[in-house]
Amino acid sequence: MAICQNIRSKRRKVCIGDLDRVITLENRSIQPPTDATDYTILFTDETAGGQLPSAEIFALIETVTGEEIFDGHNIGTPITHRIYIPYIEGVTAETWVKLENGERLDIADVENLDERNEFYKLRCTLTGDQSKSNNSI
Repeated sequence: MAICQNIRSKRRKVCIGDLDRVITLENRSIQPPTDATDYTILFTDETAGGQLPSAEIFALIETVTGEEIFDGHNIGTPITHRIYIPYIEGVTAETWVKLENGERLDIADVENLDERNEFYKLRCTLTGDQSKSNNSI
């Protein structure tokens, strides 16, 4: 006869005091080339599109080494940062993060911690800063 055992779920949470860095959430759009072969990438704050209540938010940022995500074609994407932010509806892997120092992070995936709609964990890849030609505004 089977014995019933309790299964306890862990409750992952972020302390509000740990959200001590300001980041900017951005949308990316690619413009086709006009006279050259290089396309242009434009970034706009999420507030410009009206999708989020505020583009600048407080976050907890961790740097990571040795973590990689594989897609459906077995191509690996190295994860360089884990960012924890409060739950904001509309944040997806299509959203980008701009750090205070101007570096941009491409969000590889978004995890809603324990499906409680309290905090997101964003796993991101460092792509560069706005001084690079294809990362400029």
